[in-house]
Amino acid sequence: MAFTPQDNFLINCGSNTNAIIAGREFLADSNKPGSGFTSSDKSTSLSNPNQNSSDLYATARLFSSVSSYSFEINKTGTHLVRLHFFPFNSRSFNLGNSNFSVLVNGVLILTNFRTELTLVKEFILMLDKFHLDITFDPSGNNGFAFINAIEVFSAPVDLIVDGGAKSISVGGIQEFKNLSSQILETVHRINVGGSKLTPFNDTLWRNWVPDEDFLSIKSSAKTVTTTQIPNYQKGGASKEVAPDNVYMTAQEMNRGNLIVNSMFNLTWGFPVDSRGGARHFVRLHFCDIVSLSINQLYFNVYINGFLAYKDLDLSSLSFHVLASPFYADFVVDSDRSGVLEISVGPSDLSTSLRKNAILNGVEIMKIVNPVGQKPSTKKKNIWVWICLIVGGLIVSCCGILAILILLKLRKKTRAKTRQAESIGWTPLRVHGSSHSKLSEGTNYVNKLKIPFLELQSRTNNFDKSLIIVLCARPAVDPLLGRGRVSMGQAEIVSGAGSSNVEGSVSGSRTNQKPIINRIFKISNLGNSQKVSNPSTFTHH
Repeated sequence: MAFTPQDNFLINCGSNTNAIIAGREFLADSNKPGSGFTSSDKSTSLSNPNQNSSDLYATARLFSSVSSYSFEINKTGTHLVRLHFFPFNSRSFNLGNSNFSVLVNGVLILTNFRTELTLVKEFILMLDKFHLDITFDPSGNNGFAFINAIEVFSAPVDLIVDGGAKSISVGGIQEFKNLSSQILETVHRINVGGSKLTPFNDTLWRNWVPDEDFLSIKSSAKTVTTTQIPNYQKGGASKEVAPDNVYMTAQEMNRGNLIVNSMFNLTWGFPVDSRGGARHFVRLHFCDIVSLSINQLYFNVYINGFLAYKDLDLSSLSFHVLASPFYADFVVDSDRSGVLEISVGPSDLSTSLRKNAILNGVEIMKIVNPVGQKPSTKKKNIWVWICLIVGGLIVSCCGILAILILLKLRKKTRAKTRQAESIGWTPLRVHGSSHSKLSEGTNYVNKLKIPFLELQSRTNNFDKSLIIVLCARPAVDPLLGRGRVSMGQAEIVSGAGSSNVEGSVSGSRTNQKPIINRIFKISNLGNSQKVSNPSTFTHH
């Protein structure tokens, strides 16, 4: 029974007539309803001058600017997207000179693409939205893009499944998760031991090519075929995973050319992309069509020299039924050689007369953009980083400027505070005049110099808690007895020698004048006095 996809969009690009290919009808995109899929008016329809070409490649649509095909999806899930390129040379354009990129829902799948050969680029991807855009982006100002045909259709649910895939690397074998969320680009699809298979022979309309060109030592292999239809088992491989013909042919060890104990491997080498640490999804198809009974065939599988599967027993993996299809999935890293090697060889569990190994089919797919990078997002991210950096510099400059302004304002505030505090105290007046400094002399009060600001600073603005003894003899005075004047380190120079004065002001400035006059009077009695060491002041 043929597979019927829920989504099935087939477009014959650049044409005004539909094309029937392998029993499938491709709609012309120059007429409705096919024209409803293209979203650009800036395109050109080209005709292939070679009348002998396939109907699918008789025309092409050329884009000189960014353009898209849009599809409304009926059911989300895994889909196949095929892009057909046939670079013919028309009167106006040589399609072989094209250079462009292709994106699927914003994810880059082809970069700076150009081809001079007929190519079908196939991608397997998960669609989690009910909309699909295939965008063609020409490179450069004079670049252009082209496309001959497009296929978009749903994949069987068992084509790509999560769980079971193994990641093979130097670090060992680990489970590879979320395989279905990866975008896979088909690189090789090989019918080992068989002939070429076309879309007529495949329920998913795929092409399979023979393996002879990839065998390292052709004489080491022997082709095996059967006419028996594969015994498909529920839970195993299906006809959609691979067609019957893949499982009905194989290569086995050519034991007719005996090498010591028949201990050798069959090896295939497949060219792959080795740039930028590319990773590849590898699917190996097996079907035991060489054994006469179960539990006779054991062999090992190697990928890039690493043991990927040891003592593979197809009987236990295929529900103990002969000729039952089975496949194994692996993810491997590419090395610098640009060649992906696959080998099968005998297991130690096999007897000397039954040492053998087989392989029926190989599929190799490149994992596209494993981190899901989008070119448009990259450009946006660059601008985001630029904005963040510039914004950060602006914020930093503003912050520094604000700090400088605050420091300046604080400095002005302190200056105003000091000025206000100075105004709050009446300068010492000597003989009716007001001075910041008193004249210094030997026996005259008007020669006395007392820096008021220094006096104020030394006494912490005449703090009550500070009591300074300035004279050795008691300062018994009616005016000073009830109060205390804290004068700090004041120099009272009226002659030789030193004397101490004691006193304090309690509270307001109303008592300043009599107290100050009394200090001058005391300072004039007897010998001239001087506070010699502020550190000797006594606190009461």
